[in-house]
Amino acid sequence: AQADRGAAEDEGPEVDESDVQVLLSEESFDQILKQNEIGLVEAYAPWCGHCKKLKPAFAAAATQLAQATELDGVSLKPVVLAKFDATHPKLRELGEKLSVDGFPSLFVFFKGIVFDFKGKRTQKGIVDEMRQYQLRHAQLKLTSDGTIEVARTASDVSALMDAGKPPPPPTAPADWDEEEDGVYDPGATEVGMLVLAVVSAAAEEVAIATMEQIAIQDVAPDLSGFGKTHVSFGAVSVEDEAALAPMVEAGILPPGAPGQIKRVGGAALALSLVQHGSSSWSPGVVSLPELLTLGPWMGAVEGTTFLKDVFRPPLVEMGDNEPFNDLMNSPHILQVVMFDNFAPKTDALLPGETLWRSLETIVAGVPGRRACFVAVDSQHQGALEFFGLGPSDLPAVRIVNVSSTISYNVTLPAASKQKGAGALRDADEASLAACKDALGKAFDPATGANLLTPNKRSEPLSAADMRAPLKSIVGSMWEEVVLGSWLQDVVIVYFDPDCPHCQKMLPVLEKVAKEASQARPNVSFLMLDITANDPNGWENPEGVPTVHLYPAAADGIQARAADGYVAYHGEPDVAQLETFLSENARLWSTPEAVVGAAVVPDWTKDEL
Repeated sequence: AQADRGAAEDEGPEVDESDVQVLLSEESFDQILKQNEIGLVEAYAPWCGHCKKLKPAFAAAATQLAQATELDGVSLKPVVLAKFDATHPKLRELGEKLSVDGFPSLFVFFKGIVFDFKGKRTQKGIVDEMRQYQLRHAQLKLTSDGTIEVARTASDVSALMDAGKPPPPPTAPADWDEEEDGVYDPGATEVGMLVLAVVSAAAEEVAIATMEQIAIQDVAPDLSGFGKTHVSFGAVSVEDEAALAPMVEAGILPPGAPGQIKRVGGAALALSLVQHGSSSWSPGVVSLPELLTLGPWMGAVEGTTFLKDVFRPPLVEMGDNEPFNDLMNSPHILQVVMFDNFAPKTDALLPGETLWRSLETIVAGVPGRRACFVAVDSQHQGALEFFGLGPSDLPAVRIVNVSSTISYNVTLPAASKQKGAGALRDADEASLAACKDALGKAFDPATGANLLTPNKRSEPLSAADMRAPLKSIVGSMWEEVVLGSWLQDVVIVYFDPDCPHCQKMLPVLEKVAKEASQARPNVSFLMLDITANDPNGWENPEGVPTVHLYPAAADGIQARAADGYVAYHGEPDVAQLETFLSENARLWSTPEAVVGAAVVPDWTKDEL
């Protein structure tokens, strides 16, 4: 009842939007998800020029998708398109829930799960992408109730493997004469890619729902040089391990994987490849046994990321290139940064060369392939200086967690260091063994924790400014001024000086801190530049700006935990921030200084 059709919310050329549903409340958004299996929703702003430009294409796509059709022999149902004004007071919270950070933002929904639209923003691009989602679903082997069928017997498992093999290449035309025309070349053949949900009975229901989302959202990788990718999704049960014998024998599943998944009541994602004409499948790659138990939304995010990581190259070169840029946009991947003299022999970095093959073996042993080597040539002076290295320090290796900016030293053997620059480039066995050992500690098999000792960066104490209402601290001060001041409310913002969002948030904090300095003696405001500092008792957050409030400890408690904060998720707005503090800071409304409170030390420039 709250979804209106054809409403005109802004000025511009007349556009027929009769097939676009305009959502007027969050309840109408929830209703459209319940009533439709699949659809596309636009979050727009009335003043946005890009939204006005998209309007005709979006409306035309809505009209085209409102009709049932047949594609590749498959009957496809209509697809609903809708839009909502994310700036409207009734819909602003919906925009925040969907993480709208720009206009227009497009979101696909399928069986109640919402994810980002990745297609082109044209009429054809929208129609093609939405129909592809439907085709992917139609290609799944489903039960009568519409869920993915689970193979439970050896014959069903073998049939699933056969379905995963690629179709045969095209044969030569009838008039082809080998004597005159030569041997017929069909061109690139297809590669079979089998993606499996390997499920226990305890996790089967949630795993199958999650697998359905992964099958819809995943995009087949480009295996250039090998052929077109023929992807098959399926599911197998681990309850009868004998039924999985064909897959274990083929190497699609490691021998111990089904038993482990059954013991923990889990559900994992597995992947294997086979080229046409080959009877050998590639060694299967299996996720952690809890991946498909995370639920359809989070499981789909983690599952599509896992499938993408499987095809990530083991080695990329620092610079403006797609593999390196993709790696920098994957903060969950640990980077093993190799500093060496690569320029004289750049061919050493090519796929198939000794270094590449050696690193592929190492990365393949990392859980989920969550590591990637980065080659940095000695000419990249800025990168060397960032890590405190000079030409005489090469070869050198640092493991970097880009999500937290923390780095870890990898100690290379003395004999390798004595070889000088070029040892890593030439795939020195002892150096690569040291890298492998370090990654073993970073992904400790017993605990799953990172056991490496981090390097902690900190500007000198003289860089701190403790006189301003919004006090600037350095990394070595963090533990004392944040954790050591447990009887005070402590607000800290982690920021990057070059971040435009930080440049909006910092003035707001400065204003709130200045006003609080006059009337709220039990609240301290701090800021830490994470491009130059690491907290000495904690890790930097994954994004900036990040604002954390450490509420004052309750009576009788004389400690503060590093993870005992409340995160601020609001906008850079004074009123919103003050409301957040008034609701969460214990001493925000206490005008008198608390007797005996452990206050933030007055570290003045002179004392520093």
